[in-house]
Amino acid sequence: MKRAVLTFSFATLILIPSIAADTAKPPENIIKHYEWCATPKDTATLVTRYEGFWARYHPKNEEYEDAIHGTFVRHCAYRLAALYADSNNPKKCREMLDWLEAHDQALPK
Repeated sequence: MKRAVLTFSFATLILIPSIAADTAKPPENIIKHYEWCATPKDTATLVTRYEGFWARYHPKNEEYEDAIHGTFVRHCAYRLAALYADSNNPKKCREMLDWLEAHDQALPK
């Protein structure tokens, strides 16, 4: 019984800090970072995480590293527009929608 308790305690000491570290800062990989942004339940934290993603990955010159980079930046813009609408921030919502209308290649020009 002591061995089981000791093993559980040791596993807890190892896992708890890694769980906390996982939520404290975003992963380096763009896909994992985007997935990490969606994990909170409250809108304010979601907005903060997606805005961080936007700040990190949206190139000011609109030149993307590859198709994945461009795709996830657009997904982030759609997500932010929805979150701004949900949090009653029409100005920022409109800014994202305007950006999407100008930059989403899936939309006809």
